[in-house]
Amino acid sequence: MTIPLRLTALLLLGSLCALPLTAGEILRWQDPEGKTHFGDRPPAGVNADIVVPKISNLAHGERPPAESARETGGKAPPAVDPVPARERCEQARRDVVVLATQRPVYRDEAGRLRVKRGAGRPDAYTGERQYLADRERRQELSRAELMFTRDCAAWPELQDRAQAEADLLGEEQCELARAALAEAKRKGVPANEEAQVRARREIAQWCGSR
Repeated sequence: MTIPLRLTALLLLGSLCALPLTAGEILRWQDPEGKTHFGDRPPAGVNADIVVPKISNLAHGERPPAESARETGGKAPPAVDPVPARERCEQARRDVVVLATQRPVYRDEAGRLRVKRGAGRPDAYTGERQYLADRERRQELSRAELMFTRDCAAWPELQDRAQAEADLLGEEQCELARAALAEAKRKGVPANEEAQVRARREIAQWCGSR
């Protein structure tokens, strides 16, 4: 019994639904006698039409490589890390030093952790403060220690805690010097020229590349 061409095509297409997602293309071509055939390998030199394109995991939301290549000039888009690894290390290093001090710790308006210094060491920051309770401080210290261990493994020079403490004090001195210079400029009288010179000298000493 000869099966009609349309029924053959319908049966073939129906069977494709059971194929795995990695199935290849299904092609259609005619032989010299004019009969239509379906398959994935037409005879050499025979023109074939694609009936069903190759099925892959693109059905699950993946983008085709050709599309990605077109959008990026022929190169696959690189993975972008929003925060460079060394910057994460330096932030964790600083947080560990801040949280490990015996002084009260607070967050400034930008969410940056800071140490409340005593009367003999003024704080350049004058904005609103949110002090950390003991429990929150312990949790933040555990988090910072974990990040420090993870992110600083590649930089032995950043693992010296004593140097990290010295860097934090230098950061604070830099802020104080810049605040002193801004205050001297604000007053704008000749008597403050000496204060400006002193502040600039301290900025050169403490700020460096900050």
